[in-house]
Amino acid sequence: MYTATFQRDRYTVYLYLILALVGFKQSLLGSVLPFIRDAMNLSAIEIGWHFSIYALGLIVSVRVVKCFAVNPGLTSTLKSSAFAMVAAILLFAVSTTFVVVTLGLALLLGLTGGTVQILVLSKLSMHHQSHRPVALVEANVLAAIGVCLGPLTIGFSAGHGIGWQGALALPFVALLLINAIFSAEKNFHTQVSNEISASHSPDRGLPLAVLVVLSMILFGIATEWGIGFWGALFLESALSVSTEEAVTSMSIFFGGTIFGRVVASRLLLMFSLRAILVAIITMGGFSVVVLAEAVNHKITIGALFISGACLGNFFPLILALANEKVPTRATDVTRGATLAVGVALLVIPYAIGSIGDWIGLRAAVRLLAVFPVVMLMLFFASNLLGVKRCDES
Repeated sequence: MYTATFQRDRYTVYLYLILALVGFKQSLLGSVLPFIRDAMNLSAIEIGWHFSIYALGLIVSVRVVKCFAVNPGLTSTLKSSAFAMVAAILLFAVSTTFVVVTLGLALLLGLTGGTVQILVLSKLSMHHQSHRPVALVEANVLAAIGVCLGPLTIGFSAGHGIGWQGALALPFVALLLINAIFSAEKNFHTQVSNEISASHSPDRGLPLAVLVVLSMILFGIATEWGIGFWGALFLESALSVSTEEAVTSMSIFFGGTIFGRVVASRLLLMFSLRAILVAIITMGGFSVVVLAEAVNHKITIGALFISGACLGNFFPLILALANEKVPTRATDVTRGATLAVGVALLVIPYAIGSIGDWIGLRAAVRLLAVFPVVMLMLFFASNLLGVKRCDES
């Protein structure tokens, strides 16, 4: 529980807005690949390559940020990385000729987006040490809104004669406006780089207890995006609904994510991070079980919303817990978290698909309910291990 007042200063708002652009990036491939598939006649395997290459870019971004962190002279790292990210988004508008080009852009998207995400979350962790969980969850509310805006704006643009490519200019324009509004801040980006450097320790690995906590992210992201990637196909077969209805129903899952993060950010001002995390993991596991047994439409949709509300909080809350254990190592912790996300996204789409082909998609979704149980085991194991805070060494 946090008793002091949480301050959303201009620096915090700036970082929130940048993370909203990262959210737009996260939903980009899923939104534009159907159009690119039709234009280039891509196979299902070639489409799958894009997601794998994107995940690989996230993994590589962990190493990139490590190089940035040990070079405090790079004062505009966040700003330049954000512009590289929105440029990669924009380039998809003119990339419908060769698959090697779209694959290269998917890699660039993961690399730049992962870099921006690590820098922003590290900055929020260092800037709001006494209210770190609140800042991280609120920031991820903006990221979730960005995720929703991606398909909405691209779909609107495609359906109103502008073409799907028109919406890809929005993040670039938005970033120009954000930087214009905050350019008056003296030493703004210098502050970003200096704090990033201060929160990185090149000579020490993270304590075992922190690594155990970060491994929870791998299982959490696997659960969240196992449903995120395969939810529509699962609903289509389990409830015998049309493809359009199944895809539309998934907006309830992502809407639940936004709702859950807003509620969690308020609860963190009244209850402890650990208590909320255990409750959310437990509720999330039960909601996945109910979802996997989908037979009644209303109950299934309710479970889908609760799943989104719970699973969407896994990443920010676990990241906050890891940072709480080593409060002076925010950059290193966020790099580890991004690595876990990249590995999960690299493995889970194909793992669930392969298991679904083998024993059925419903059984594959049932297996996702095991992951929250593993997360609870890891949570209690990390508490038993304990950790000596780096600022006390």
